[in-house]
Amino acid sequence: KSLGFRNGSWMPADQLSWSVSDWATTQGVLLVERMRTLDGKLHAIDEHLARFDQSLGLIGCKRSDIPFSLEQVCHEMIDRNKEFFA
Repeated sequence: KSLGFRNGSWMPADQLSWSVSDWATTQGVLLVERMRTLDGKLHAIDEHLARFDQSLGLIGCKRSDIPFSLEQVCHEMIDRNKEFFA
């Protein structure tokens, strides 16, 4: 099974979810950034993270508010799921 990351924890991707009553959902401050891979490597990660930083700023946050390294999580996501990249 593929793995995903939510709130600092790794879990099977099919168990990733959030409640419609979650604060991020009810307040409309849920940020999602999707990245593409090419040959098993993240494509344009710096541009994606810059866009994510910009989005964080729009809701009054910054990346240092997040208690883990997004870049590290992105790379680990690829490593943990490498069997799914042909």
